[in-house]
Order: sequence, then structure tokens, then C-alpha cells
Amino acid sequence: MSLPSLPSNGKTTLPARAERGRHRDVLLVGLRMCVEAGKTEPTIADAVWELLIEAADTLKRLPDRERRWLASGTRSSWPRAIREYSEAFATAVASGGRWEPMSVGLAPPSAGAIGRLETVMEWLIGVSGRSPPRETNVVFALAAGVPVPAIRRRFGIARRTVYVLRDRGLRRIRDWLEEALAG
Repeated sequence: MSLPSLPSNGKTTLPARAERGRHRDVLLVGLRMCVEAGKTEPTIADAVWELLIEAADTLKRLPDRERRWLASGTRSSWPRAIREYSEAFATAVASGGRWEPMSVGLAPPSAGAIGRLETVMEWLIGVSGRSPPRETNVVFALAAGVPVPAIRRRFGIARRTVYVLRDRGLRRIRDWLEEALAG
């Protein structure tokens, strides 16, 4: 299966019919997410941005496979959880009255979110311009919620450049999607 991309020569390779349907479905989910977020008339760029934010959140929620391998077999991989107040009281009594706060982890992502993540990662290929890794990383870092000063330090760029790269990347993805879905 070939990935859709915008080659450096400027010509667009369009996805097959089945892939266009998948891209259209993901884009419709993104538009629905925009409406749920309060946008009255969402555009394709708004939907792409919401999907990028969801993709970053999905990546945070995926299990850490290396950590699973490093954990010993004697410990349980299940998180400690207390379902009722009576269990919390029994645990506190059993531990001599000491209350141990529970750490709540992130819930695992849904299968649909993982599928949309894969599709959105294909779209990120189309962001590339003169400096593909930098532009792609800036767009995804902003979607992941990385503070702008940290992005500026990491890439050595100005604040306005961060937003210009984001807007340019979203515009390229939008243009590619419009052409791919029309064809």
C-alpha cells in the first residue's frame, strides 16, 4: 500500500478509492469533533487540527511496550484501583490507618482513535516543505500541547514562525485532502 504524499516536485499522488473513503470518514469525524468543540461552521483545516490534537492524545494513551518488558514477572501490570469507599476504608485500616493516594493513569485509546491516528499520520507526510522534519515536528508539537517557548528553543525559530509553519502545514493538508476527495 502506497502512502499518500506530496512529493518535492509538487505533483500530488492521489489515494485509491478505498483509501479516499477512509480519509473521508476520518474527516467527517473531525468535523463532528469541531462541532462538539463549539465551532459553528467548521472548515476542513479546523477538522484536521482537531484530528491532530486527538492523534497526539492517542499517542499519549498507547501502552509503553518497553516498560512492559522491563517489569518483572512477579508484579502485576494491572493498576491499583479501589472501586468503593468501603474498600478504601478496609485498605486504610489494614495499613495501620495510613491513607495512600491512588494514581490514576490515562485510559487506553479506543480502536477508532487508533485508526484515525494512523490516517492522520499519513496526512502529516503532506506537511513537508523546504525543511520536512522541522515543519512536521512543529505542527505535531503544537497539536500535542507543547508550549510555544519550548518549540522556539528546540528549533531556533521565532514565535511568529511557529504559527506560520502550523498554518502552512494545515493549509497543505487541507489542499491535499480537497484534491484527493474530489478526485
